[in-house]
Formats: sequence, structure tokens, C-alpha cells
Amino acid sequence: MNIKKFLQSKFKGLFSIEGTLSQKAARSGVWVFGSFGFSKVLFFVQTIILVRLLTPEDFGLMGLCYVAIGAMAVFTETGFGHALIQRKKYDDDALNTAWVIGIIRGVVLFLLLFIFAPSIAKFYDSLLIEPILRIIAISFLFYGFGNVGLILYSKELNFKKKIAYDQLGAILSIIITVALAFWLRNVFALVLGHIAGAIVGVSFSYRAHPFRPKFRFKVDIAKELFRFGKHIFFMGIAMFVITQGDDALVGKLLGMSALGFYLLAYKLSNLPVTSITHVVSSISFPAYSKVQDDVIRLERGYLKILKGTSFFVILAAFLLLVLAPEFIQVVYGDKWLPMVPAVVVMCFLGYFRGISATMGPVFTAIGKPYILSKIKLSELILMVCIIYPLTLKFGIVGASIAGTLVYFLSFILHYYYLTGVMKGIGYKVAKIISLQTIVAILAGTIIVVIKKYLLMDVSLVNLVLLLLIGSGLYIGVNLIADKNIIKNCKELYLSIKSV
Repeated sequence: MNIKKFLQSKFKGLFSIEGTLSQKAARSGVWVFGSFGFSKVLFFVQTIILVRLLTPEDFGLMGLCYVAIGAMAVFTETGFGHALIQRKKYDDDALNTAWVIGIIRGVVLFLLLFIFAPSIAKFYDSLLIEPILRIIAISFLFYGFGNVGLILYSKELNFKKKIAYDQLGAILSIIITVALAFWLRNVFALVLGHIAGAIVGVSFSYRAHPFRPKFRFKVDIAKELFRFGKHIFFMGIAMFVITQGDDALVGKLLGMSALGFYLLAYKLSNLPVTSITHVVSSISFPAYSKVQDDVIRLERGYLKILKGTSFFVILAAFLLLVLAPEFIQVVYGDKWLPMVPAVVVMCFLGYFRGISATMGPVFTAIGKPYILSKIKLSELILMVCIIYPLTLKFGIVGASIAGTLVYFLSFILHYYYLTGVMKGIGYKVAKIISLQTIVAILAGTIIVVIKKYLLMDVSLVNLVLLLLIGSGLYIGVNLIADKNIIKNCKELYLSIKSV
């Protein structure tokens, strides 16, 4: 039998754009999860290569530049993308208005970063920061011209073509960055790789969607979009301070090498979480928006997403928690071992962040983004109060503790407000999370015993065995405790195939 025809017959639903909302969400989940999983595998492979070629100081310098980029970006964030998705109807005028503002924003960001680069370099006492920032600033000019039509794919839960071009762009960007690292062996490999990624991404955005934006701007539409987007703007500022304020402080207090360790520890401990939560936000927000007036359907959909998301988030967190030293030594090399304590602490950060991320799209979808603004304000206040003393006293471990405490507060507040908008859901949420956490603690304890008394040598083979044993224990016990996991997977497959 022809293999191509066989695959098309089995998975034809993946390539359809029709179907019910649940079928579209399921199909989109497969596309986005597969895409993001693939991209994160590529990113992980790239990281493994780069940590062997570059130094912690190189990663610290680039990380500090990303802090500056993030600062410029959040203070010019419009939130129009979320506003367009949440909007029940859209037209070309709305898309064109958002596109024009995006171009203006890109030019402003370029100028700001170019002008303030010397001051930032002086503040951190590093001459390299100025040329790095001025080169990276060019990427904003490209990003501003990205095709706004891609938002329509998210709104309609149709990710097929966008994802195909995204992945091709990611592959090209990674190849360029790794090739430059082999050639240059310094931080400018990361800088030029960033520029290449911007050029490729914008170019492919016009191949991915047929919409062709025009230089047309309507003030009334801009005001409407801003009324919703202003909450996203505030959340962006708060999120910047929470997620990157610690980077800025670590770089200033502890130096570029310490920042390099801290950044890689954060990326490693949050890699599975960010991958999963990206899928959740990409799929759940537009799906929730379509049923925002039906509380029963909204609750049912949320609980299914929570169960699947927390299953993988908790699995990833506990595996890294118990195997962090072995993983870093085998995969990254001995020179990166100083970041182990920070990774261990931030496993808890990933745990709280991953679960909280399932709740945020609910508030935005029902037209209450101000709830997220309140949460981010509380997180911001706590971060400002504790980040400096903890970092000064305990170094990168102290910064990790601060971040973890902030996301613990975030989890509590998300849960509190969720129970307010969906009455009676609190017990159901707590039951799902607590069951999976207990199973993780049990499996993690067994892994600690095995590696202490049976698989004591640090090697790639033993690491793989421990990962397989830990995953098997966690998945097996969860299947025994909740047989609906298999049922949900079966329903997902049938919904895709039946489209």
C-alpha cells in the first residue's frame, strides 16, 4: 500500500479546516503541541551544541541584551493581538490598523535601543554590550513588518500552514546560529543568529498567510483595540519585571558569568513548562473565547485542559528535580555544574507557573483581563520586595527562591479568582493537581533510592534508565488512579480522525 495514501487516510483530519469547535481545538492541539515539541527539541539540541562552544559569560551577555530588548518591548506593547482574537468579529480595517501600529512600534524600539545602548553598557561596565544591542536593534525593524494575518489562524484554530513555516524558519535560524558559533566562538554568533531568525520569520509570515496588509489606519478601531489591550500592556510590564528583572539584577550584582549560569538554569527548568503552556495558551484562549458565554462548556473544557497540562508539567518538574545533577553533568558538561542548586529550586517555579498558566486564558477569554492585571500587580510587588535581599545574600540560588515564591503567589491568586468566575470548580481543580503531585512524590522517592543504591555511576546510559523508570512509574500509577487519561487520548484521536 502507498505510504503517502495510508498516512493521508489515517490523519486526514489534521489537514482539514472544518469541523466542530471541539474538533478544531483537538486538531489544533495536535498541530501546536507537535510543532512546539519539535521546536523545543531543536532548541535543546542547539543549546547542547552552544554550551560546548561558548562560555557562561557569552550566555550572560546575550541574556542581558535580551533584558534590554524586553524592557523596550513591554513599554511599547499594544496588546492588539489578544484584542483581535477576543473580538467577536474582525475586518481588514482592524488588521491594517494593528499592522501599521506594529511598524511604528518596531521603528520606535529600534531607535530607543540604538540610542540607549551606550548608557546600558556603562551601567553594566561592559564595552561589548553597546555593539551587541545596536546590532540586535535592527531585528525590531523586521519584526514590525510581520504579517498580522497570522492572528486569524489563532482566532479560527487553524494552525497547519503557520506551523509548517514556523518550523522551517526555526530550523534555518538554528542552523545559522550553530554555524556562526563554530566559526566565531563568541557571543556575536548568538547576536547574528537572532537577526537571521527575525529576517526568516518575517519573510515566512507572508508565505504562511494570504492576507496582505495595507497602510491604512483608523483611529476609532485603534481606540477600541487599546481598551482591551491596555490590560495586556500592564501585564506585559509586570511580567517583564517578574521574569527578567531578576536577570538584570543578577547581571549587575553577580556579573556576566553568574548571569549565564542563572539564565541557563531558568531555561532548563522551564523548558518543558513553557513548551506546554505555549500550546495551552495558543489553543485554549481562542477556544474559550468562542464559548465565553456558556459557563458549563467553559468549565468542562478547562478541566480537560488542566488534567492534561498538569500531567506533563508535574512529570517534567519531578524528573528534573531528582535528576538535575546527573542531567547537567552528562548533557551540558562539568563547567555548568554550578547551576545545579538553582535548577533544583526552579523546578518548583516551573510547577507553579505551569499550572497557573492554564487559568490565565480563562480570564482573558471571558473579557476580564483586569483579573490578570491584579494578579501581576501582586506578583510585581512581591518580586520588588524580595529579589534584591535574596540575591545579595544567596546569589543565583536566592534569585531562584525569589522567583519561585512569586509564582507560588501567582498560583494561589489564579486559583482564588478562578473559583470566583466558575463556582464549584475549586474542589475539582485541587483534586486533579493533588493526585498527580502525590504520584510524582512517590515516583521521585523511588528514583532517589535507585540512583543511590543501584545506578550510582553518572553516565548517559544510567541517566536514560532513570528517566525511563521515573516516567514509567509516574504514568503507570496515574493510569491506575485515573483511567480517564486513556479515554481522553482515545477521544482526541477519534475527534481528529472523524473530521
